[in-house]
Amino acid sequence: MKVTGTVTDETGVQTLSINSETVAVQADGSFNHAIALKTGPNVITITATDLVGNVATVTRNVTYDNRPPVTAITVGLPQYIGADGTLYIQGSTPVTLSATDDAAGVQKTEYRIDGGAWLDYTPFVIPMEGSHVIAYRSTDTVGNREPEKVLHVIVDGTSPVAAVNVAIRNTRHRVIFM
Repeated sequence: MKVTGTVTDETGVQTLSINSETVAVQADGSFNHAIALKTGPNVITITATDLVGNVATVTRNVTYDNRPPVTAITVGLPQYIGADGTLYIQGSTPVTLSATDDAAGVQKTEYRIDGGAWLDYTPFVIPMEGSHVIAYRSTDTVGNREPEKVLHVIVDGTSPVAAVNVAIRNTRHRVIFM
């Protein structure tokens, strides 16, 4: 990160330091110095000393965030996971997303179904029967966007069909099916 600014004093500036590193000051009082930041909170301390020994200190807190949020998906009930890992749900099965960000905070979470338009997240269901792809992602308050994640689901709203074959061998008894 570059720290830039100006420093002035009637008697002149003797020294300028940023986080204890001496920084060159130009004739017009401007300075420009690169510093390394660690991910997360950082403190930048700028100290100027004039020619008679007066000291001025300015401190700034800066949070460096270069990591995107992490979003998790939860699929409610009813659901069934097949032997091959396929996730089957009903059209009424709720789908929820939750995102966390360890630095700047989450700005938005969004999702789309089957490559459609991105939608701002609210809990949702997929009422259309068939195979679907849920894509989801989040963005933090400084613009770091998580890569798209996907979950494949099959919505099954069709009731099973039961066929009953009854063979009656003894015709002396009446059989009633209800």
